[in-house]
Amino acid sequence: MMTTDLPEQPMQESTLCDREVWNVREVRLRLPRAGISALKQKADADDISINALIARYIDQGLKADARAGLFELAPWFRDYLRPKGGRDSRAKSTIEDVDFT
Repeated sequence: MMTTDLPEQPMQESTLCDREVWNVREVRLRLPRAGISALKQKADADDISINALIARYIDQGLKADARAGLFELAPWFRDYLRPKGGRDSRAKSTIEDVDFT
């Protein structure tokens, strides 16, 4: 397996560039519908995406374990999570979600 070593991100830098977008990995989670519903309600109440909410929880969990938080490890990630316009991922879907179980 070939890997590319990318330079560490400076702590003060927080602008998103194309290279950083490719430095994001997708994780697939299996959670009960009730848990997803609770996450959606909290995200809607905070006016953020579920992705941003889960990133916040991961950041808090890392810090609780006395580790560097998600936004310390990748300061640019905050910009990545900001809404960019276009499709509103927080809008009520008219299509039934696919059940991957």
